[in-house]
Amino acid sequence: MSQTDVADCEVEILEVLELAENRKGWVVSRPQSFDYQPGQYMLIEIMEDYGTPFSLASSPTEPVLKFATVIRQESELKELMDAKQPGEHFILSGPFGDLVYEDEAKVALVAGGIGVTPFVGILKYLTERQLPTQATLLYSCRSLAAAAFHDQLEELAGENEAIRTVYAVTADPGFAGHQGRIDGDFIRAQVPDYAERTWFVAGSPDFVAS
Repeated sequence: MSQTDVADCEVEILEVLELAENRKGWVVSRPQSFDYQPGQYMLIEIMEDYGTPFSLASSPTEPVLKFATVIRQESELKELMDAKQPGEHFILSGPFGDLVYEDEAKVALVAGGIGVTPFVGILKYLTERQLPTQATLLYSCRSLAAAAFHDQLEELAGENEAIRTVYAVTADPGFAGHQGRIDGDFIRAQVPDYAERTWFVAGSPDFVAS
């Protein structure tokens, strides 16, 4: 898969997405020279030298770029991003990162919260390329209302029978599925062929470590 770097490239905001509770996404223009691998991230800046990395929720097969974040009032950067409207701009550099899909036959994706973002891009890539890769996503979230990209994930699973998403909900006693965190028993039950799969994990540092 190809990768073409860009640095300090201005991109236009095409759409702002309300993804879930305090979860917001952006669709931005894709520079002609920008190419990347599914799962990578980019540096997004509000202004020169003022930004942070964001995983791409889009697939390299799409003509636009997508990313998302949790909006926190205690973060000045996130508040400035929250105020951005279509027609305004971000500054893009990248791509970066080694968390990439590389034609594996079977994958398992473990996501905590907004850490699901790069996996949306990977699953979109598998679907649009019509690849036979078997992909199981284990997604830990407080509730389905707080699950970013829930609708998109359901659509992808409907389009691609090789994709399966299982939620582990930690703060909704009314949820009919698995209540609790992702642990070894949950993984073994949901992915019995775990030894045959390539594993990807994304989320907070504590989540990834656990």
